[in-house]
Amino acid sequence: MGPIIVYILYIIKSIYLCLRPLRHPPVVLREMSFQYSKLPEGSIRVVHLLPGEDAVNVELSVRKLNDKEPVYDALSWQWGSISYTGENTINIRNEGNNDFHQMLVRPNLLWALKSIRRLPPNAQPNKLWVDFICINQNDLEERASQVARMTEIYQGARRVHVWLGKPGHTVDPRIIDDFTDEELKIAVQHIDTIWNLDDANHIGSVDIGIRNKANLHNLEPLFKLLKRGWFSRRWIVQEVGVARDTIVHCGDRQFEWEKLTHAIALLERIGRDGSIDRLFKLRPDTRHVSEYVGNISALPAFRLVQNVSGLHRQLSRKSRSKQYTLEQLICFLVIFESSEPKDIVYAVLGIASDVRPTHGPRRNALSCDSQTNPGPTDFPVRYDGEETLDLYIRFLKHAMQKSRSLDILCRPWAPEGIKLPSWILDVTRKPFRATSRGKMVRYNPDPFVGPVIRGKYYTASGHSINNQDWFFKIRSDGGDGNPKVIVVRGFKIAKPVEMWDLAVHGSIPASWLSGVNWEDSKRPPPEEFWRTIVADRTSAGLEPEPGYSSIIQSAVVERGVHYGINTNEFIHEKDNSAYFEVFRRVQAVVWNRKLIRAELLCDGRDNCHDIRYDRCPDGGYDGDHETERPLGLVPAMAEKGDSIYIVDGCSVPLVLRPKDQKADGTATYYELVGECYINNMMDGRAMGESPKWEDIKIK
Repeated sequence: MGPIIVYILYIIKSIYLCLRPLRHPPVVLREMSFQYSKLPEGSIRVVHLLPGEDAVNVELSVRKLNDKEPVYDALSWQWGSISYTGENTINIRNEGNNDFHQMLVRPNLLWALKSIRRLPPNAQPNKLWVDFICINQNDLEERASQVARMTEIYQGARRVHVWLGKPGHTVDPRIIDDFTDEELKIAVQHIDTIWNLDDANHIGSVDIGIRNKANLHNLEPLFKLLKRGWFSRRWIVQEVGVARDTIVHCGDRQFEWEKLTHAIALLERIGRDGSIDRLFKLRPDTRHVSEYVGNISALPAFRLVQNVSGLHRQLSRKSRSKQYTLEQLICFLVIFESSEPKDIVYAVLGIASDVRPTHGPRRNALSCDSQTNPGPTDFPVRYDGEETLDLYIRFLKHAMQKSRSLDILCRPWAPEGIKLPSWILDVTRKPFRATSRGKMVRYNPDPFVGPVIRGKYYTASGHSINNQDWFFKIRSDGGDGNPKVIVVRGFKIAKPVEMWDLAVHGSIPASWLSGVNWEDSKRPPPEEFWRTIVADRTSAGLEPEPGYSSIIQSAVVERGVHYGINTNEFIHEKDNSAYFEVFRRVQAVVWNRKLIRAELLCDGRDNCHDIRYDRCPDGGYDGDHETERPLGLVPAMAEKGDSIYIVDGCSVPLVLRPKDQKADGTATYYELVGECYINNMMDGRAMGESPKWEDIKIK
């Protein structure tokens, strides 16, 4: 073939390649950054994920949010804290524009988009709503407007795609991700197996038989899946809680959300008494670890299932009613995190029964009392023009007015790293925290006020507010960099006069036993002592059975009272459900708290706070030593100079530390040390006939 013929054939081939239809149009990239068009009121942007093999190309279009038929899916994913790099980019353009622009995205989002793009054509979403792309993150007004409608966005989606990430690729440098593709395969098999268990095995006690049938001898891969970072995001409660349909993606695998929640609920039920931890102790590679799995009930994955299942009450086939108040959601979801401090509140506004998220002109939307406005209250979303602490104060005012209670002062809920007054507790005080491998372990005791979604455990200040005109005021007081002050009504009832060692990691020190004169293991513990170490309640908030006394006594028989009580030994090494129940409760109550004897105070006849005996004519108490000086439990930071107060609207006594004391011994203001338990004074017995209420300023 001559050179002229070769040249002619080359020209023909070139012309053909130029003129033939292209399967994928060439991507024309512009150097300038992507510019968002203004988003009309009541609209959202959606992503069209274009076909491709490597680079991710997307096109943005605008749709009305209130379309009757869902035309988009939504993505639920974890942003993470891994920094942006030039490798993690997508090519983006507005609808009707041929030019693409590069946009830096989080690595986890890039993996999610590529995974969804690989789905079969019949499973791929036509349009996808992705918060990171569809909201102009640099426009705080637009961001606030879209966040206020987040519930509507996820409710309106045809399906929510949950992205749990790629095995072995962490999105949070604090977390170790050694999850493998093979372990993912095993975890999905476990989910399918648990789903297929018959009803008899569901309902019956789950023992070796069910574990054999489910082939659950190696549960570690499943627990690794349940500890993925996505489960700890606060926004997910809303995202999956209101979804019409949900599909879960992890790596190259997909499975149904319903199957996953079923597996989580069953694992929590069979692990509630420590069965799963004991199962791991049968394995040679994990037998040396006392609590290999950690507390399953505290896992964000279980809390998520627990909340999503109870998020709404079904009124009819088409109508659902929201179950929980804003205060209940924020306090109960403390285990869920948010990278934006304001989202601690904003992430749950749309699923709360007592507020409506709004966006618009600033107005005083929370000034009315709950008794005059029992319905949902407008709660504006503001990312600009309001400090984070001011948002928290706005939330607290609303919560305390609605609940007519100050118990939230005893519950940890605010994120760490923000300067807060002593009466706002941050999450470093929450009972359970995750290790670097995602295992939930106890760091702090449970609050005495009990879980926010249950009724009150105690009524130390009575069953209702005593001062009907007001029971709290929040104001700015200026000075010392912490201007927020809460003023409450209360009276001093006691002070610590004896204080024993800290109950490190929930074990009872020998000094506690000798301090209450329990010196013979053949005799039962003093009643005031065993009732104190369980705070006179079971884990469900009920009156403890007398059998608690014999169980606690049996714990000291082998080694004697001079050894103390190692609660971990009886929880993790004894295959006895009675031990497990009692000493789990003991740990929850005494963990890193101090045992005290409190001296009851009587500042004049009208302020004698009698517990159960008649008052003496001289203003003292007609009772024995234990009545005048009851046992109690106080926070680790408590000192002998602190005072114990009954505060109107708070169901438990508070330990307050006087600051800026005057010559007469009174204080200008106080610091909140924490809540406390005082034996025999938790059910209103400290109120007396006519307590002298005083205004107490707490910074």
